[in-house]
Amino acid sequence: MTSHPRVAFLIRGHPSIDPGGAEVQAWMIAVELTRRGWDIHWLCEWPRTQTVPDMLQGVHLHPLPVRKEELALLNWRPVHCILHQIGAEVYYQRAALPYTGILGIPPHTPRRFVWGVAETIYCREGWKAFLRAWKRDPRHDSKRVVRGAFAVLNGLAFEAGARRAAALVAQTGEQRKYIAERWKRDAMVIRNGFTVSQLPVIKSHPPVVLWVGRFSQGKNPLAFLQLAADCIGLDASFMMVGQWVAPSESELGKKAKMYLERLPNVTYCGEKSVAETERLIGEAAIVVNTSLAQGTEGFPNVLLQSWFNRTTTVTLQVDPDRLFSKRGIGLLAGSQQGLANAVRRLLADDATRESIADGAYQFATENHSMERIATAYEGVFTEVASSGRM
Repeated sequence: MTSHPRVAFLIRGHPSIDPGGAEVQAWMIAVELTRRGWDIHWLCEWPRTQTVPDMLQGVHLHPLPVRKEELALLNWRPVHCILHQIGAEVYYQRAALPYTGILGIPPHTPRRFVWGVAETIYCREGWKAFLRAWKRDPRHDSKRVVRGAFAVLNGLAFEAGARRAAALVAQTGEQRKYIAERWKRDAMVIRNGFTVSQLPVIKSHPPVVLWVGRFSQGKNPLAFLQLAADCIGLDASFMMVGQWVAPSESELGKKAKMYLERLPNVTYCGEKSVAETERLIGEAAIVVNTSLAQGTEGFPNVLLQSWFNRTTTVTLQVDPDRLFSKRGIGLLAGSQQGLANAVRRLLADDATRESIADGAYQFATENHSMERIATAYEGVFTEVASSGRM
């Protein structure tokens, strides 16, 4: 019989269906806690066409109806019915979603609720970030106004839920600062971690420059495609992995397709599983992150995967807690030209590339092992279960 509190994870998806950053991080934490003897239950949207196992890697699975993102509040009743059946003592939810409100608004749940930040913009702007996302939506059809109304409703539900949570967990010191400024709350900083496979790392030759992410405005894939165009003629190949979420008729979708059709040194591999993505990261010489600093990025999982696999990282703008500019565990380009210069330099200098990768690996093992991260969450969940507040 476990002496740990029973914990229910409410995450929109599962990594086997939606390998997004929040889903992957939460699942690794759940699996590690299960390995330590915790009773972990995972609630997520699951397609009716797919069989849901009762248990996966020791974690109990509970399917929810799949909803359009703006209609997630319709799962209010199913969520609370399952929570009542489970009898969980702590609820954990990650990322800014209507589900944050589903757990944080009802009077009986906030004292057990732990909310984890995924994307920085939501603790900086709160509900207004939902409205910002709606304004960037390229769809200008008859339902646009309705989607705008839902954006406001979902944003208000999210912020109300996050404000009332018993504990707030940030990924970076920057996120903690924004939470203190906006909500007058103190958040605990627990950095992202990663569980790395034990497969040997064999680098590809000629070297591969890899980009991993969703084809969305915030991830800025066009910057990587322009990088590939700037590096035509080099003895290297450029590879992109991720879900194509940009509408075909959008400016982003049109430009990305034009680049892919014209550039002979770029391969788009589509969406891959977490394990397959990690293999590609391990084989790459360089991983490039082009996310916009003013966008929604928190602490990109791809950086951790790269560090643990001794793959050198270059970022265009993102510099979580100034790790790149202060510690030198990767290169911060700062501009499109700087990105091309950094990649050219690393491809021409194996010794520098390997030295940076070795330093990043050492930093990651000392600060971002999943064992270390799970231990921190054990403390949070135990404290919330016993006192109802941190």
